Amino acid sequence: MSSIGPTLPPRRRLATQALLIALGLLLFGPAPSAQPLPPHAQNHPRLFFDTEGAADLMAAILADPHRAEVWQDSQDSVADVLSWTPEELLSSSFGYRYIEDLALLSSLEGEPLADDHARAVIEALLWQIEEYDTEPDDFLSVLGVALRLHNLAWGWDLACWAASEPERRLIVDEMLLYMTALSTEWEFTRYQHNPYVSNKGISLGAMLWLAALALEEDLPAAPEIALARGAADDYLTKGLGDLLTEGGCYREGLGYFVWAMRTLLPSWAAAARLEEEQPWDDDRLQASLEAMAYQMMDEGGGLYLNRNDHNSYNYIVSRHHSLLEFATSHGADPDFARWLLRRSSGDLGHSWGHLDDPVATLLWHREGPEAGPEALPPSRHFE
Repeated sequence: MSSIGPTLPPRRRLATQALLIALGLLLFGPAPSAQPLPPHAQNHPRLFFDTEGAADLMAAILADPHRAEVWQDSQDSVADVLSWTPEELLSSSFGYRYIEDLALLSSLEGEPLADDHARAVIEALLWQIEEYDTEPDDFLSVLGVALRLHNLAWGWDLACWAASEPERRLIVDEMLLYMTALSTEWEFTRYQHNPYVSNKGISLGAMLWLAALALEEDLPAAPEIALARGAADDYLTKGLGDLLTEGGCYREGLGYFVWAMRTLLPSWAAAARLEEEQPWDDDRLQASLEAMAYQMMDEGGGLYLNRNDHNSYNYIVSRHHSLLEFATSHGADPDFARWLLRRSSGDLGHSWGHLDDPVATLLWHREGPEAGPEALPPSRHFE
């Protein structure tokens, strides 16, 4: 089955590298990398834009009324967060949304706000390192571990320009520790195999991939990076190959699909930018948007038919509208993506305000015409 998933280096070569590295790490144990770290500005920010590209992104945000409004909302939102302790900031899903917000703003804003936002991210990461290891979370299980690696990768790329050298070393060593665990330990790698395949494996692969992309220029000889790339390929090839059908339906249900895609999209965007190769299939991406449309109750103002998952959380796509934002700039039919976006989180849907995915809007949203059917055909077969 073809996959909407990533295009990574040849899997056989990656698998061989990963196996050798894993054997070495199991025999001798992971150790912090001895490679010296280059200055942060030499390689970062790099995942979504470089230093020069930050100005272009900021200009594009301010030129788009919707993105400019979200930008202002982000500034207002994080103003309250700055008074929180690291424990408070990471108390809900390990601060997934707050870390992204703060880290992005710290790379786009001028002083003194940028330094305040960067320091909030760094202090949160240092607290996380002190309080947690790679053990699955009591509530979120392995997803909690993936979210902690997410924080490290976003913080490293976008906020660590404000970190001291000892702080940077702590953060890098923690990233390498997580990358090794997620690539080698059965608690995590079981999600590369049936019957464990689920959205958790997609999120694990997405975070491994993003962390590897964030670190590979800083530590080009670190074996953990090749290990993580190989494991990410295994997670994503298996997860997307088994769960996302040719017709665009996701077998775990729509709620888990939009969440899995929210975690994967930054890796797609970063890989496309850095490796100049599109890691998604346009036809499969478009099919997934069509399947989403069939699960939307237009008369419900953004409600979705979540009878198999999240049936008490009917605005789940409005909360995780990331894929629709992504498709307005990277999809084959952005007009249709905008039509869906308006009916999920726009004025014809349900707005979560700043509780949705503001970073997706800031990075990927593109204004333009919308085009959709007057009504969806009453009969459509999905695999």
